[in-house]
Amino acid sequence: MPQLKPGDLFVAICDWNGVLQWMSTDGIRGKEGQPGWAYLCPEDAERVKTAVSRTVTLNERHVLEACADNGNRYRIWLWPIGTPELAVCSFNLLIPSEVGKLTVKEREFMRLLGAGEGIKGIATKMDVSINTAHTHMRRVREKLGLKSTHEAVAFAARFFAPLRNTDIRSPSVDAWSEAAVPAAAESRKKIKPVKRVRTAQR
Repeated sequence: MPQLKPGDLFVAICDWNGVLQWMSTDGIRGKEGQPGWAYLCPEDAERVKTAVSRTVTLNERHVLEACADNGNRYRIWLWPIGTPELAVCSFNLLIPSEVGKLTVKEREFMRLLGAGEGIKGIATKMDVSINTAHTHMRRVREKLGLKSTHEAVAFAARFFAPLRNTDIRSPSVDAWSEAAVPAAAESRKKIKPVKRVRTAQR
C-alpha cells in the first residue's frame, strides 16, 4: 500500500498498555504489537503515553498533535473503548509538516478559522485587534505557502477543524491539546430521553 499523504486518515486500536492491536492501514511504519508511540519524537511520545493512560484509566477523550521522528505530523483523537484488550481507539490525521512552523497564536487562529469563525469573530475570541487577526492570516499564508485567503480557509477546515465544537474550549494551544474532551457518559447526561408512544395493535 502506498505511503499516506497529508489529509489521509487512519484508525488504530490499542490495548490498555497502548500496544497496537489493529490498524486500518499498512501505509505507516507502526505495526501491530508495537506501542502506538514507537516512532514519535521523544517529547511527543511522552504526551501520547500520558493521553492514552488517562483515556484508559479515567475514561477521557483527548485531542493532540504529535510529530514522528521522520518529520510526519499527526492530529490524534483518542476515545476509550472499555475493555483491556481493546481499550483505546485513535483517529489519526496526517497533517502537512509545514504546520510545525506556526506559533501558538497562529495555531489558535487556524483552529478558530477551521471552526468557521470570520476575522472579526477570531479577533474577539483571541482578544486581539482586527489588524492583528489580519497579520496572523498573512503570516499563516506565508508559512504554509497558501496563495489566498480562500486557500487558508480551506486548509484550516481540512487540517484544523475540531471534530466537534467542544474541542475548542481554551485559548491556549497546549491546554486545548492536552485537555480531555468530556467523556461519553457526560455527553449522555445531556441527551433527553424520548417518550415511547404505544400504537394500538390490530
